[in-house]
Amino acid sequence: HVLRETLPAMMREERLRMVVDAQQHFWLHLVAHLTLLHGLAPEALSRFMPYAIVGQGWSISLEWQFYLLAPLFYACLTRRGWGYTFAVAILVGGLVLSGQAFSQAYLGNKLGFFALGYLSYRLWQWYLAHPQRYSLLHSRMIAGGAILVSFAFKYYWGLGVTVWLWVFASVLLAQRGDARVEK
Repeated sequence: HVLRETLPAMMREERLRMVVDAQQHFWLHLVAHLTLLHGLAPEALSRFMPYAIVGQGWSISLEWQFYLLAPLFYACLTRRGWGYTFAVAILVGGLVLSGQAFSQAYLGNKLGFFALGYLSYRLWQWYLAHPQRYSLLHSRMIAGGAILVSFAFKYYWGLGVTVWLWVFASVLLAQRGDARVEK
């Protein structure tokens, strides 16, 4: 009973702080949102920047950051050579380490999800090129990875990643079954 009354009150207070911050720094918030830079604002500047004007706009800012850097990531990841690998390592390391100063609308704080998408794409491409080499063992490995991820990163990655890995493994296995039937 106490928690049911306390939690909404805490959320209400947080929302009121966000409204006050948005009013005090209106032009800063407006310019940041219009340019989609609100996810790049350090929390020291305003911890409410990503959510103040359009609460769900943080996601658009995050995607914008990704789409600006994705060509660089892809170029480095698809070329051979230590220089490209080093460039990706420096870029990823810089993004992740600098994430402590930013909100969850910053690419460095969500890079794991984008990496999972990239790895899923690469595995899918490999599967399309070698469907006969994919087996039940591979699906079990992906499913096992999902279980490990759910235990190891439950606070960061959560249930969504686990579900994604299970569904992805199932789709690959189902595709393998369809390929057998067609032959």
